[in-house]
Amino acid sequence: MKILSFFCLIFFLCSFNMNDNLKSVVKTPTSDLDRMQLRHFLSEAIRAQLESDEISTETVRKIFENSALWVSKCPICDGVRVGVSKFEKVNLFPTGNRLEVFFEGSNEAQKSAWKSYTEKAVESHFERLNLPVDEKKVMQKTLENGREQGMKLAPKTEGFFCSSCDGACGKK
Repeated sequence: MKILSFFCLIFFLCSFNMNDNLKSVVKTPTSDLDRMQLRHFLSEAIRAQLESDEISTETVRKIFENSALWVSKCPICDGVRVGVSKFEKVNLFPTGNRLEVFFEGSNEAQKSAWKSYTEKAVESHFERLNLPVDEKKVMQKTLENGREQGMKLAPKTEGFFCSSCDGACGKK
């Protein structure tokens, strides 16, 4: 029954063009469709950037294991973590480039570095997709909605920022 439901969902999503699907996401920022699109977009953005930069598996493992970089149940962090996990499982560059900040830097330095890296990954992904302006705006709004939802789940401590959320949305 679950498999049939899954195929029905896929058929339903494929029957509309992507622009219509993205517009529906903005209307319902907490929907399953919203989470699925954010997860796919962000996981592909991060995976592709890690691959492009030939980041070592050791570095990726350090990033994945650093709980300071993630907000639990946040739709943005979820998508970014999936991308990191996908890349780690493929293990393309066991001895690739090492990002030293994830071995020697403080948590705050690591968060700042990951925010910049996530921002770079999302910008590069938008360039690769070459979306029409209206579709890009809709996805940016979807990212903002995901960030808003994630920040509601974040610790309420002064100076807290989520590196994945802020990076994905280009927050300074």
